[in-house]
Amino acid sequence: MKVLAKFKIPLDDFPVLVAFKKQAAVGYHLGKYLNKKPSEKEYMGLDKVEDLLKGETEYLVFLILKLFNADRRHEAKGVYTRHNITQAHFAEFLPKKAGIAKDLEAMKYDPSKDYQVELDLFEPVSKPSESYLRLPTDIEVKFISREEDVAQLKKLEGLPYVGVDSEWRP
Repeated sequence: MKVLAKFKIPLDDFPVLVAFKKQAAVGYHLGKYLNKKPSEKEYMGLDKVEDLLKGETEYLVFLILKLFNADRRHEAKGVYTRHNITQAHFAEFLPKKAGIAKDLEAMKYDPSKDYQVELDLFEPVSKPSESYLRLPTDIEVKFISREEDVAQLKKLEGLPYVGVDSEWRP
């Protein structure tokens, strides 16, 4: 791929290479789930892998194929169902493997055999919303996410404040 970019050769001329690279990317992230233990630093739960691929139908089809081939059929069916993947998607992205979609659609899905999300220590989604800690209404929360937003911090100099540096989903 680097050679193609170096010589300004369009990737569209090499669809098999592009598909291979996409499948390899899915395999890399899925390997962090299938081949690592939750106690290992590199471990990534299936839910995190799905989050990375959310909205990318082609990548999700590759994920389902890899789960199916790893004999993780209930997990494959779970991804298939959660992301509304269809036989048409398999026919478009993996025409030679379209039979897998038929097998998944015919399969009886048992959610208890699917991947179970492990809650983190903070358990934000496990508690009812009325149990969440809430800031007083007079406290203003500002998200500083762009360089031009940093200037807003100037007015906080010398004042006590709490800052949170995190990567999370609201």
